Amino acid sequence: MVLRSRSGSARKIPLRTVLIVPFVIQLICVVGLVGYLSFRNGQRAVNDVAYKLRSEITARIREHLDVFLATPHRINQINARAIRQGLLDVNDPTAMEDYFQEQIQVFDSVTSIYFGNTAGGLVNAGREGVDDSRYIIVTDGFVEGAFNKYAVDAAGDRVALLATIPDFDARTRPWYTSAVEKADATWSDPYILFTEQGLAVAASRPVYDDRENLLGVVSIDIFTSHLSNFLRELKIGKTGQSFVIERSGLLIASSADEEVFSEPDGDAAQRRLAATESSDPMIRHAAAALLQQFGSYDAVTGEQQFEFEIEGARQFLQVSPMQDAYGIDWLVVVVIPESDFMAQIHANNRATALVILAALLIVAAVGVITERLITQSILRLNTSAQALAMGKWEQVNTVDWIDEISMVTRSFNSMAKQLKQTLEDLTAEIAQRKQVEAALKESNLRLEKTLTELEKMQEAMMQQERLAAVGQLAAGIAHDFNNIMASIVLYAQMTARVDDLPAVVRERMVAINQQAQHATKLIQQILDFSRRAVLDRQQLDLIPVLEEQIGLLRHTLPENIEIVLDHGADVYSIKADPTRIKQVITNLAINARDAMPDGGRLRFLLARVEVEPEAATSGSLVEPGPWVKIVASDTGQGIPSDVLPYIFEPFFTTKAPRGSGLGLAQVYGIVAQHGGHIDVESQVGAGTTFTLYFPALPVAEDLSLSAF
Repeated sequence: MVLRSRSGSARKIPLRTVLIVPFVIQLICVVGLVGYLSFRNGQRAVNDVAYKLRSEITARIREHLDVFLATPHRINQINARAIRQGLLDVNDPTAMEDYFQEQIQVFDSVTSIYFGNTAGGLVNAGREGVDDSRYIIVTDGFVEGAFNKYAVDAAGDRVALLATIPDFDARTRPWYTSAVEKADATWSDPYILFTEQGLAVAASRPVYDDRENLLGVVSIDIFTSHLSNFLRELKIGKTGQSFVIERSGLLIASSADEEVFSEPDGDAAQRRLAATESSDPMIRHAAAALLQQFGSYDAVTGEQQFEFEIEGARQFLQVSPMQDAYGIDWLVVVVIPESDFMAQIHANNRATALVILAALLIVAAVGVITERLITQSILRLNTSAQALAMGKWEQVNTVDWIDEISMVTRSFNSMAKQLKQTLEDLTAEIAQRKQVEAALKESNLRLEKTLTELEKMQEAMMQQERLAAVGQLAAGIAHDFNNIMASIVLYAQMTARVDDLPAVVRERMVAINQQAQHATKLIQQILDFSRRAVLDRQQLDLIPVLEEQIGLLRHTLPENIEIVLDHGADVYSIKADPTRIKQVITNLAINARDAMPDGGRLRFLLARVEVEPEAATSGSLVEPGPWVKIVASDTGQGIPSDVLPYIFEPFFTTKAPRGSGLGLAQVYGIVAQHGGHIDVESQVGAGTTFTLYFPALPVAEDLSLSAF
C-alpha cells in the first residue's frame, strides 16, 4: 500500500502495520458500536424508568392533594349545615369550642377548625407541633379584641394561657374576606399565620340564616408544612426533589428541608419565597428551567415533561397543574437527576472499556507474532534493497527460503550494474541542470530589478517634466498678463482722476479698474498654482495651525457665516507645508462663502483614522495605515451631480465672473503633493462636505512638533 506525502513522494506503509492495524480498527469499530448501542439502550431504559417514576410520583402527589384539599371543604359543609339547622349555636362560643375540638380529634389532616362571626369574634380549635399538642383560641366576649390562645389537655380543658394578641378582628382576615366576597366556598390565598408560625391556606364558607343574613364564616386551616412533610417522605430516586408552587411562582410546599417563607429579620415583615429563591439548588434550577421553557408559569396548561441541565448534568422534570372547584390552581413539579439511574450504565461502560482494551492487547500480540513469522524474509530483502540504494552493491543477499523473495533478490542483482550506471549518469546530468537553472534564475532577478528601476526613473522624469512644463507655461502667461493688467489699472486710475471727465466715462473707468484688479488676483492665483510643486514640509500639529487660520477667517468672512472647529483628544500630526495647509483651509472657506450667499455654517472637523488592509483592498483610494482627515462641511446650496466630477479641474467654475476656477484645483493639487486624497459629497439644497486625507505621523514620532 502506497500513500502520498505532502511533498508528493511515495510513502510506504510497513507490513506489520498492514497486518495489525486493520484487525485492531475492525475490533475497535465492532466493540465500540456494541458499546454505543448498549449505552444508547441504557439511556432509553433510563428515560423510560425516569418517565414512569415521575408519572408515578406525580400521581401519588396529586392523589394526596385531592384528599388533602377536599377534606376541609367537606368539614365546612357539615359545620355550615349544623349552624343553619340550629344544631350549633353561633352565639355560644363554648359549645362551638367543644364541637371543633371533637372534629380535630377525628380529622387528623387539618390543622385548625374555627368560626368568625360578624362582630369580629373568633373561636378556634387546633393542633400544632411535632407532638400534636392541642390548643383553643377565643376572643374576649366573642367580639373583636384580645386574641387568647390556651393549651388544652386530652379532655379538652384549658390548662395554660399560651399567648395574648390585642386588637384581633376576624372580619379583616383573608379567610373571612375571601369567603364573604365570593359568597360561596372558596380558598384563601396562602398566608403566613397571625402568630408567624407557619404558612397556611384556609378553606372558608360563609354561613347564612334562613333569611340569607350573614352569620359568619366557618373556616379550616391546613398547614402547607403537612404537604412538605408528605413530599419529604416520598422516595424520588436517590436525590430527586418535588415541590408545589402557585402560578405566581411562590412556594407552597417543598421536599427540601427548608421553610417556604423568610425568617424574621428585625422590623422587616416575613414574606413568602419564590421557587427561584429556594435554598435547594435543584429546586432553584428547576423553577428557572420552567420559566425558560414556557415563558411564564401561567403557560403550563397540561402535564409536561422535558429535560434540562445543571452544570452539565441532565435532569428529568415533570410539571402537572393541580386545580379544584374552589380556586386552587397550583403546579406540582418533580425533578429527578439522570445520575440517579446511570450508576449501573457507567459500570457497564467501564467493563466494556476493559474488554476493548484486553481484546486490543490480544489482537496486537497475535498480530505481532504473525507479522514476525511472515516478514522476516521481507525484512532481509528490505535491508538488502536499502544497501543497494546506498550504493553498497556487495551487500545484496541472494539466499532466502521463500522462493518469491529469492527471485526478487536475483532480479535486484541482475539490475544492479545497470542501475548503478544509470544513477551515475543521472547524477551528472542533474548537477549540470542545477548550475544552468541557478545562472538563469540570477539573470532573471537582475533583469527584473533593472526593469523596475527603469520604470521608476521614467515615471519620475515624466512627472518632473510635466510639472516643469505646466509651471513654466503658467508662470510665463501670468507674467505677461500681469504687466498688461498693471498698465490697464494704472491707466484706468489716472483717467478716473481727471476733473472734467464725463460721468459715464468715469463710471466705465471705475468698472475697468475693478475688472482689472479682479484679473490681477486671477493672475496671482495662476502664479501660486505654477509654484505649487515647491513645498517646505515640516512636522505639524494641525490643531494650532487650523485654529490660527480659522481665527483669521472669522474676521474676513461675512458676519452671517458661522465657522467652527471640532476635534477630539487624539494627536493630529502630519508632515506638511504649513503655508499650503492654510491655503487649503482658506480656499475651502471661500468656496463655502460663495455657496452660502445668505449666510450659514461652516464646520471643520479633525479626526484620526486607521485604514485596515482589508478596507484598502476593497476599492478605496486610501492606502492602509494611519491618516489624519480634515472634514469641511457647509450648509450651502450644494453642487449638482452633473457638475461634481469637474470641480477640481483648473479654470472650471460655476461662479463667473467672480470665480477663477483655481481654488478647488489648488486644494486638490496641494493634497496630492502631500501624498493625500480628497473626497467630496454634496446634496443640492443641503450643503457640501469635503474630506481631506493626509498621511499621519506615528504617535511615537510626535514628541516635539512645530506648528510652522
